[in-house]
Amino acid sequence: MTSAQTDEEIQAKLDELSDDTPTNRITGLVYWIALIYGAIGILVAMNQTFSWDPFGYVLVDNSYFYLLIGIFLPISFLVFPARRKDDNHVPFYDWILFAVTLVASLYLSYHGSDMVEQGWDIVAPPTPTAMAAAICFLSIEAVRRAGGTALAIIVTFFFTFPLWTDSAPGFLWGVGQTPLELVRSHAMGFESIIGVPMRVAGNLLIGFLIFGSALVVTGGGEFFMSFATALMGRSRGGPAKVAILSSGFFGSLSGSVISNVVTTGKLTIPTMKRVGYPSVYAGAVESCASTGGALMPPVMGAVAFLMAEFLNVPYATVMIAALVPAMIFYIALLLQVDGYAAINGLRGMDEKDIPDLWETFKGGWYYIASLVALVYMLVALRWDLYAPYYASAILVVCSFLFRKGERRFNLKTLAELIVDSTKIISNIIAILAGVGTIVGALEKTKQLDNTLIIYFHDNGACPEHLSGNGWNTANNVLAKAKKAGKTIAVGDKFDVPMGGPMTYGSVGHNWANAQNTPMRRYKANVHNGGAGTPAIMHWPAGLKTKPGSISKQRGHVIDVMATCLELAGAEYPEKFNGKETKPHESFSLVPILKGKTVDRDHAYVFNHGGTHAIVKGEYKIVREGRRPWALYHITEDRTETKNLAAKHPDRVTQMAAIWEKRWGKKK
Repeated sequence: MTSAQTDEEIQAKLDELSDDTPTNRITGLVYWIALIYGAIGILVAMNQTFSWDPFGYVLVDNSYFYLLIGIFLPISFLVFPARRKDDNHVPFYDWILFAVTLVASLYLSYHGSDMVEQGWDIVAPPTPTAMAAAICFLSIEAVRRAGGTALAIIVTFFFTFPLWTDSAPGFLWGVGQTPLELVRSHAMGFESIIGVPMRVAGNLLIGFLIFGSALVVTGGGEFFMSFATALMGRSRGGPAKVAILSSGFFGSLSGSVISNVVTTGKLTIPTMKRVGYPSVYAGAVESCASTGGALMPPVMGAVAFLMAEFLNVPYATVMIAALVPAMIFYIALLLQVDGYAAINGLRGMDEKDIPDLWETFKGGWYYIASLVALVYMLVALRWDLYAPYYASAILVVCSFLFRKGERRFNLKTLAELIVDSTKIISNIIAILAGVGTIVGALEKTKQLDNTLIIYFHDNGACPEHLSGNGWNTANNVLAKAKKAGKTIAVGDKFDVPMGGPMTYGSVGHNWANAQNTPMRRYKANVHNGGAGTPAIMHWPAGLKTKPGSISKQRGHVIDVMATCLELAGAEYPEKFNGKETKPHESFSLVPILKGKTVDRDHAYVFNHGGTHAIVKGEYKIVREGRRPWALYHITEDRTETKNLAAKHPDRVTQMAAIWEKRWGKKK
């Protein structure tokens, strides 16, 4: 996005970004299939939730989940193209995949009871085995289309893992399977395709996805935009604050980052530009604010629902835990844009463009009412399953009774709601059907319970500002692209949709610092914003701590090696390829995993990019460039806000000596 772009061009970019699925395929026959099948799928999900059980027929769980797959997975082949050149039409082979997926899924759904009673996941007749094989391979292709090639490769690796694990060495060994056993266990077992991820989607997530779609089609984005404008439009730099507030409101109910950007961004970005914000900054504000919407309760991203299931806690518990960090995130963004506006003398919006607060509230109070109702049902009543449907009903009824104009709920709006929900649900079902095979493969090889899974994210947001010629990485990217005859958008110039394969973007120091709130600084810096990350560990057979508990004991990424050595019963070699090895500096995390409190008084020494640090015991010293050492009590002050160097100079001297012994005294 360049400063020369017009509002119309920005709108065109947002329309292009508006969905990962090409909406120009949802026309004609595809539209009617999405409408009819989506309506049936939503009714099936509601029946399972509310136990209507028409005609006295009750769906067993596996029949229900395969019925959902049979409705929504085939649609993914009509909505998501196999190739970019198929964006504008549905080729014949997609119709074939649609038909095969439909037949295979409905067959397995119809025989749900037989699957359980006769143990088809172990031994099955030829016909269900063939149907299972079709579902397995079609699920992987659906993952590729909906989630990307990288995810499909990961899913394929774990999907096929049981085929060769009985020949694998050491800890990789597990109970193997033949190809037929593999497809039967993945398709007709309860721990793979219809495992935990699919159960979360079918039992809980669909209702929240419908609520998010109801919010969009009834004009919730426009209301929250107007409401935020009435609240913040007059303040300095008002449009940026409006973007943050409206994205927070809208995201808290939709849970979708892309819907948030498209719905609020088409209004906020041009408005920010008109009061003096550069296009780059306006786009950064909107993208950051919309991303935070997936973290803002009550409706968050799909991962939050999976967390609730894996931790075996009500969704409301996860929601409440996320509230304070989400609020801090948005407060930090507001402070950032206020400071930018103050420095650059940016004004608020024109008075004529600011709606009356009371009139705005009267015109859309039911959006806030639906939010309050949803929170009350989740937190007070603990209606995790029912709450989103009741909140959607409140929104729809109020929109019909009180909304005027094109956004008033009618048959056209109902059709839009169903198609939009179908599109989103098919995306989720396509991804989760494939992802479930990862856990399924580990379960079937008898390795899941005794597999230590460690998850931790990268170290902080990146502060690189790639605009100009100052970064060799950016220059190398541009040189390679030019040689290949391609155009790459580098830095803050986005001539193609942000985040695509033809972009190499950056946010710069200020936004990187905001993204790491409340931690200090960012990647390449050794403050906790750049060096501190959480770790989540799953090991049912080995963990002796309470499931879902939090340990405040410290570790380091280098400690993973010592941990693996101990678990594998291996010895660190003194020599390798005839050469002596240097002693490793890692410490095993196994005692912590077994519930013990261990001595972590040894020093972790950091030296990166001109920033230095020592972590030892409960204290940490940090130095940037030639600045003096700062001292923090990180057990009590993880955000590193209270410099204790003047209070404890002896401790600083002692810890600095450790750093100098390792790296040499800084000149």
